[in-house]
This record gives sequence, C-alpha cells and structure tokens, in this order.
Amino acid sequence: MIPLLLSLLLAWPPGTGAQQDPLMPFMENLDADSNVILKWGFSEVQGTIMFQLTIKTTGWLGFGFSPNGGMAASDIVMGGVGPNGTYFMVSKLLTCYSSF
Repeated sequence: MIPLLLSLLLAWPPGTGAQQDPLMPFMENLDADSNVILKWGFSEVQGTIMFQLTIKTTGWLGFGFSPNGGMAASDIVMGGVGPNGTYFMVSKLLTCYSSF
C-alpha cells in the first residue's frame, strides 16, 4: 500500500494558479470557473503520492478514496471554515456506510 499525503487549502492563496510546484507537477481544474483545483505528484523513491486540493469556499468539503467505489472501507478527509473563521479538518477510515 502506498502512503498518501493530502493537504486541503480552503482559502484562496495569492498566486495559486500561476505557480508551478515541482513536488506536484500535475494539475486539473475540476470545474469550469477554476474554483476547484486538484494538484498531485509522486515519488517513486519514497513510494508516496501527494495531493493538494484547493477550493474557493467559505463552507466545507469532503474528499475520499475508495477501493471499491463505495463508502465502506473508504479513506476520507473533511474540512472547512468554522463560523468564527477558523479551519478544521477530520480524517477517517470508514468501516461501513454511515455518517460520522
């Protein structure tokens, strides 16, 4: 199994779209307005894959990986901006389909 590193950027950092990151050279805009951007890269030497999901939002988001297309056995991350402007993030390995 490959270790997975995931960073969620919930604020829109200045210059996000213009900079090339040598650690994450691959990028995909996931919507027409470029409000959701996924960057990724990998290291064969270290055996790691790194993802960066940048989303222009003042709410919350969820992102996950599933071995079978369902929620059971999925590795998920949820994060967002709380009512007082602080960021929060939760990482879970789901053992069944349920809310957590």
